Amino acid sequence: MFTFSTVSIIVIIAITFWACWRIPKPERWGFYSVLQLSILVALLTEVAGALATNTTGKNAISYNVCTLVEFLLLLWMVERYRPHWRTQVMMAALIGSLGFVCGLFFNDPFAFLMTEVILGYAIVICVVSLAVLWSIANTSDRALQRVPEFWIFMGLLIFFGGMIPVIGLIRFIFYDDPRLAAQLYHIMFVLIILRYGIDIYACSLAERTERADRDG
Repeated sequence: MFTFSTVSIIVIIAITFWACWRIPKPERWGFYSVLQLSILVALLTEVAGALATNTTGKNAISYNVCTLVEFLLLLWMVERYRPHWRTQVMMAALIGSLGFVCGLFFNDPFAFLMTEVILGYAIVICVVSLAVLWSIANTSDRALQRVPEFWIFMGLLIFFGGMIPVIGLIRFIFYDDPRLAAQLYHIMFVLIILRYGIDIYACSLAERTERADRDG
């Protein structure tokens, strides 16, 4: 049986996908196209994870695979937004991919979350998001609250920054205190809702901006 939190997460990600889909995308694989793909991956992962939980009781593999895919998609999204950062982004993607492969030797991806890999990815995304936000603040000719990308990367910073202490603790307490581990999951639920709520606002802002620019 699906829980309230599971259904809520799937619904808000689906709404985010719809909001992103509505944005006019003149460039085939531009920033918002990659963002939309990353949202779709997250949606499919949550659905697969929910189904796995209700059938086998194990959903770790869904989230472990999604971790790498989302990491690479978010870096690709950064590269589409700041093409002159391509070399640095490719290096981060390569190191992250190697880290995932190494993580497979020390973890059973079917049994539990690859917490060390997730922590590494979260730190990288936080640093990259801060760099993008700093770049936007120094180059934008519009007020930051009117820049959709500002909100996209702010959402990523809040989400991945907030998950670091949660994921860092989860492995140590999961088997000793399952109830406390469940309480920590509530923090992740709030972070997910906050992230995609910000994304919905950003996509709505981007849609209005793109249509206004096209209409002159």
